[in-house]
Amino acid sequence: MKKSVSYIYIFTSACLSALTLIFPKFLFPFQFVFMIPLCIFLYKTDLDGKKIYRMGFLYFYLFGLVCFCWFWSLYPLDFAGFSKFSALAVILLAWLGIPLLQAITGGFVFLIFAKFKKRINRHDHIILPLLFSALYTLWEFSLYVGWWGVPWGISALGQSEFSPTLSLVSFVGAQGLSFIIVLANFALALVILKFKEIKVYILPGVITAVCLILILFANNGIKTESSIKAAAIQPNISSQEKWQGTLDDEFEKHVILTKQAANEGAKIVLWSETALNFNFDSSPLYKEKMSSLAKECDIDIYFGTFEYTENASYNVIMRVKKDGSIDKNIYKKRSLVPFGEYVPARKIMTALAPFLEDISMLSEDLSPGCNASIFSQNDFYVGPLICFDSIYPFNAQSAAKDGANIIFLATNDSWFGTSAAVYMHLYQSKLRAAEVGRYVVRSANTGISAIITNKGKTVDLCEPESFGYVCKDVEILSGQTFFTAFPYLALIISASIPLLTFLYILIDRKKAANKQ
Repeated sequence: MKKSVSYIYIFTSACLSALTLIFPKFLFPFQFVFMIPLCIFLYKTDLDGKKIYRMGFLYFYLFGLVCFCWFWSLYPLDFAGFSKFSALAVILLAWLGIPLLQAITGGFVFLIFAKFKKRINRHDHIILPLLFSALYTLWEFSLYVGWWGVPWGISALGQSEFSPTLSLVSFVGAQGLSFIIVLANFALALVILKFKEIKVYILPGVITAVCLILILFANNGIKTESSIKAAAIQPNISSQEKWQGTLDDEFEKHVILTKQAANEGAKIVLWSETALNFNFDSSPLYKEKMSSLAKECDIDIYFGTFEYTENASYNVIMRVKKDGSIDKNIYKKRSLVPFGEYVPARKIMTALAPFLEDISMLSEDLSPGCNASIFSQNDFYVGPLICFDSIYPFNAQSAAKDGANIIFLATNDSWFGTSAAVYMHLYQSKLRAAEVGRYVVRSANTGISAIITNKGKTVDLCEPESFGYVCKDVEILSGQTFFTAFPYLALIISASIPLLTFLYILIDRKKAANKQ
């Protein structure tokens, strides 16, 4: 394959595949064909070693640059007190740096595939698609490891607005759906290349049949026990107001919306992440205000705040019960935002780039929580998540595994304005709802607040940067999805395929040696 054509194939697939994650509502059908140029390149190229690694690096870097293009909407970071030059440096570092780190590991997907392909009979039209899909999925899993990963651009996001394919995650999780998407692209690429060979039509047929069966039985193990009217508050307080404004004014906005939701019949209300951005335990005044509000409205209120102890600080969700008492149970955010809530390897990072320390809105690093901390609501249970928690599937999975009947997600996306990031974060919530078969009640400070069904469908929504709330009957669900029970299935399958391929090559070599 000519070098110029190779670059065109790489560029086309990388950019179009990334755009699918940003505009899934319009592009979801095309996600099953946008990687075809890439797959044709991988099948036809004879590149090896450093050359194929560079092509892989290029693909994942371009993909990441498009996925993270919303970083530019954060400029000039005035809410954080940056100068224009510092803001430009920070955004440039994030936009170029995160895709760079992901592309370094992504290049090995192409390298390993090329190494295996040299030793596999090209007429075997099943192994190559399975192998590349497995390696790609393993790369996605690697994004969940370490602060440098940031699993934002997950392929499954491209199907978040189409309920039938989204329902597949209840069986295989987001990474399992990514596996299917990549596999379908490679299978169709082989159909284009080998359309005269009947064998190449088998794999697309099998993929279609399996997906249809899984869609048919999605959420089969989920039962509706009852329902409750729940609300999520969206006070529309900007980042600058949140950290530099008047606390009483901010609190009053929550009070107004909470009373409106209670008048509409809400029995349980969620406020956003750090709605009370101080140590709640050390504030008798606001404890009294929260207790009075809960008693007056006869509702349970979940709210984001901070907890400070002698040894650590936490971003938490607490609850004030309708009788005015404060629940002793506290949920501590498990997945913290690097450079937002803590500075990784602080001494090294700040020595290399002193301005990085100023990115954190806090004077000291927060500590992560370590468990799901389910809240009991007498006859059902609430599983809390905070912001970044929602892009990690195993946080919602562990909550559902521990008995949560509803997921409450409090977040503060005010940093993102109305950029693509606000919507992409919402799409992650839809994946979590469908994976664990639970309604998600999502309160976002400036949006997007929403109520999402256990099938990943949004039934009520507050547009970004609007003042209001969402309020709907939410089903209290029991039972487990297949993903909740077996969350690591996609990882096991993806890891097994390269190992089985290696064994296949060894056996094939041995047979060839015996014939000689």
